[in-house]
Formats: sequence, structure tokens, C-alpha cells
Amino acid sequence: MKISSCLSVATALLFVATVLPSAQAVETTAPPNTPSTSAQPSPASSANVATPTPISTASPNSAQSSVALPSATPSSKPAETPVKAVAATADNGAIAARYRADGGEQGAFYGKPTSETKCGYALGSCYQEFDRGTIVWSPTTGARLLIGGVRQKWYASGGINSSYGIPTTEETSNTTRNAVEQRFITGSGRQGALYWSNKTGTNFVDFAGGIGGTWRRGGAFPAPNTYGLPTSPEQCGFPNGACFQRFEKGTLVWTPQNGIVHIGGEIRNQWERSGGMNSNLGVPLTNEISRANGGVEQRFITPSGRSGSYFWTPSTGAQYVYFSGGIGGYWVKNGSYVGTGIDTPLKYGFPTTNEICSNGTCYQKFQYGIITWTPAQGVRGMEAQKCIALNNGRSKYSTQGAPRVALAMTQRYSNYRKDPGGYQGMFYSCKNVYGTYVLDWKTQAAFGENGFLAPNRQIRDQGTYGTGELLPPGVTGNTEGAYNPTGSFGFSNPFGISNPGSGFSGYHTLNSASRWGGDRNTWYYNKYVENARLGLPNENMWYFANRGDYRQGVLINYNKNPDGSTPSGNAGFAIMLHTIPYGAGVYDLPTWGCVAIPPERMAQFLREGGDSDRIIMGVESTIMNW
Repeated sequence: MKISSCLSVATALLFVATVLPSAQAVETTAPPNTPSTSAQPSPASSANVATPTPISTASPNSAQSSVALPSATPSSKPAETPVKAVAATADNGAIAARYRADGGEQGAFYGKPTSETKCGYALGSCYQEFDRGTIVWSPTTGARLLIGGVRQKWYASGGINSSYGIPTTEETSNTTRNAVEQRFITGSGRQGALYWSNKTGTNFVDFAGGIGGTWRRGGAFPAPNTYGLPTSPEQCGFPNGACFQRFEKGTLVWTPQNGIVHIGGEIRNQWERSGGMNSNLGVPLTNEISRANGGVEQRFITPSGRSGSYFWTPSTGAQYVYFSGGIGGYWVKNGSYVGTGIDTPLKYGFPTTNEICSNGTCYQKFQYGIITWTPAQGVRGMEAQKCIALNNGRSKYSTQGAPRVALAMTQRYSNYRKDPGGYQGMFYSCKNVYGTYVLDWKTQAAFGENGFLAPNRQIRDQGTYGTGELLPPGVTGNTEGAYNPTGSFGFSNPFGISNPGSGFSGYHTLNSASRWGGDRNTWYYNKYVENARLGLPNENMWYFANRGDYRQGVLINYNKNPDGSTPSGNAGFAIMLHTIPYGAGVYDLPTWGCVAIPPERMAQFLREGGDSDRIIMGVESTIMNW
């Protein structure tokens, strides 16, 4: 629909109406629902009229008297109640003059008259109806034309007896928005306006109310407004005495306790999905509050006084935390959104889900951990720390959905003899809780004497144990030391001096015949075998069990299917996760390409583990995208 520039004309010409007025106001029926012409600035069809939702009972303006707001559109026009009977000529012929000046029956806005001129209404007003328009006159406003969607909305609210009052202006156009404004005044002098656009339909804003006043301070029509055009009527009668009105760019909520609060963006979307004004989250208590790392918070309160907040960040969206609940209370007490989440104790970051409950248990996920509640354990917080990399895409290697993932990392590439600290690192046991990897425990760990190989490089087996058994490709001779492979691997073949209750299948209880195949020309290469006669290059597991290295252990599936690495005769063997030797500290001795952790942690890892677990290992900067 086009918006006609002629609507800005405010000249009122005087002439005599073609239908003689009666001495008293005459009740009429609603005007015909005749489609507008293309020049009409607002819709004549009710299809563009927004349907009000909850019934409004009051205006959120404690300083002024309330005005009843319109409810749903009636099927017929309400009966008119004149203020008093006056002569029908009180308009001095202004209505007839306006009709003639705008082209009369042949004009774009009128057609034939459908009623007499009727007078005796608020502010001394008179009006006359036509096929496609209505002219309303008063001594203070002059003759004003009502057409299209604005006219329909006015009649739906009571017409000349509408709570909106009578028009004080012509429609004002915003051609960019394809929108119009027409202002009104009541008999008591209360002012407001009806706004129409193709997108929003027709809705009223009460200028005297707290909501309407706040909206007008955001920008006067036709200039841009902070909140946009109204998309609903103002509605009241909600918990906490609240009223609200929706606009294109947010919702304004008024309560006696807090005045006007704006709610917008994704927080508004989530709040509306939860029930909006009837939500069990309550009504907004504050405007948005800026928080750390680009986040925002908006607080809410229920009728019973239960409080909480929506938190929003670009990466987490809008999620709600109940402050009075066990989970929300723990989160607030133990660092909430303040921490970085990387090895920072008692910090959880912003929520990434709402609180979720099922079968008597509840949990809520956060950027750097998860907090759970059960009847038996109460509230328990589990931080992600380094495990967060498995949740946010910072790990360069896939977890393949493993229920538990070990992170085994050093800080740098190095050779033990040149850099004694280079083989030292940390081991993190990350478990999957409700789809989030959190830290279960961590410990110091020792790695290969020559440190890690770069990704996608194979360890090379030279076949002489102790004089260069494990070397990078192309290296020959008696170079001592061993390298760790870099990558993501599964586990298999748990072993030890006695089964600690391993969750991995196929536990091998070691004995004097226990060997690990190192001969690339045999069927048992890189496999467990029991044959006491086997010597080098096969590994004597019983010897290492008595030394303490193999008190407990499990094979890391390097150079072993099904982890994407094809078994190869020169790729290296016996890459284990195992215990440190008896009497040695974690960092006392480097390994020969294995990962070594304290005995109590190794036994725990076996008990808690399973065949689907994985390990991601390497130099931290190589395997993570910090």
C-alpha cells in the first residue's frame, strides 16, 4: 500500500452536509468494511489489524488516572452515548466542507455518506460516516479524517466513545517504514496515538502512561524510535501488578515496585517462550546489566519473591539461573561467571543451558563445568579446567564420543638431557557428564626421554632395546632415548600384578612368561603373549612389573587398529600408560615413549575406565587451539 502525501493537508474547509443533522446524536452501526484505495495510508482490511492478547485494565502511570485500553475487536460497533444533546449544526458545516474539499463522493477517501452528521460528544465533537472514511470535528481539533486500519481500530474500541478519544491530527506518514501515526485526545485531556504499518498492524500508545512516556522518550514519530513501533496494545492485570506492551525492538514492562523495565533481544525471546508475563520466571526486575567477557545479565522476580537472572553471551545465548535453587546458589557462591575456566579453581563461567531435571536429578551446564543435584548427594560442582577443550572445539583431535578422555600434555618439545623438565607434564582424566567433559581428577605425568614427535610422524623401531629402540623417521645409529607419539588413541589390553577391578576388558595378570611382542616379523608384534623363552626385541613385562613400571597399565593403541594407524613393522611398539617405578618420583625418570603416572591414579584409571575411552596426547600448543 502506498502512503498518500495529501494526508498531510490540515486545511478544514466549511460547507453544509448533504444529509441533514438531527437535533440529537443518533446511534449508528459500524461503517462498511470497504477496501481502501491505493492512496489510502493505512489498511481498510482487518487482516492488518493486530489482535490484542490479555485484557488491559489500567495504565502503568501511578501519577495519573487510568484509561481503559481496548480489548478484542467487537463484532459490531458499540452503542453511542452522547455527552449531551446539541444542535447538529454545532460543527458549523466543517464536516461537509471537508468532504467537498477532498473530492466528495468522487474523492479517494469517502464515497457516499452512510450517516447523518451527529454531534454532542466529548469535547463538543461531531462526526459523519462515509463508505471509506469518517470525519470527526471538534472546536479545538477541527475536522479530522479517519481511514483504513486506524479507522477500523477506532471503531473496534468504541468509535466516537472510544477510550482513545477523538483525532487531533491527520495521519502522519513515515514512507521509509510504510507506517502512519494519528494522534487522539480524550474528554479528560489524556493523549495518545494509533500507529499502523504493514508489519505491525494497528496499535495504540498512551502518551500519558509510564510505558507510553518511556517509548516517546526513545524517539518521536516519524523519526526512528529506540523501541520501534508497537506490536501489541498495552495490557495489565498480571502478577506483581505488572503491565506491559510489546514493541518491535523489545517489550516495556511496568510494575509498581520497579517502574519501567525494558527486555529485548534473545533474553526477550527466551522469556516469551517460557510464558512471558505469565512465566514462572516472573517479570524483569532490572534492565540489562553488563558483565564480564561481553556478557549481560537481566534479573527477574516471581510473585512469591523467588529471584534469578537471564545471562547472555554471544557464544552461550540466553540461559536462566535460579539464585534460590541449590544449583544456582552453588554457582553464585563458587565464582559464577568471573573465572577463565582454564585451571582456575571454583570458576564456572556463564550458563550454557537452563537447569534441567529428570527422574529426581537436576543439572545445569556452564562454560567451564557442570553443577548437579541429586537427593542423595545434594549439590556437586564439577569444573572443566583443561577438559573444556573437548567441549568448545579447542582440541585438534576428536574424542569420538568417548565416555572418558585422558589429556596427557607437556608444555614444549624437548630432549631430557638438554632440558630435564621437558618430559614432565600433566595427566587429566576428563569424564563425560550429561554430554559435557568435566575434570574428574588430574596428576603429574612423565613422558618419553626425547619428548613428543610432531603430529603425523611415526616412531621408528630400530630393533635394539636401550640403544635407540624408538626413533623418529630417518634417524639411525645408537641415538639413545625414546619419543612419544602425538594424536588421539584408544586403549586395550589392561595388565598388572593383580586386577584392581578394571573396567577395561581382557585384563592380563602378569607372570614370569608375560612378554610384549617386539619382533616385527612375528604374529605377536605389538601384542601380549606368554612365552618365557622370548628375548629381545620382545619386552619382558614381568621384569618391568617387578621394577614397578608395569605394576598396572594399559596399552595406548598407537600402531594398532582400530585407531586409524595401520600396524607397521617399523612404527614402534609397546606405547603404554603405566605406573612409575617403585621408589621413584613422577619426574625422577623419563619413559621410553610411554606415559607414566602414580600407582594409585593408574589403578583408579583402570577401575573407572572402559573400552571406549580415549587419550589425546602431545605438546599442548600442538594438540590444542588456545
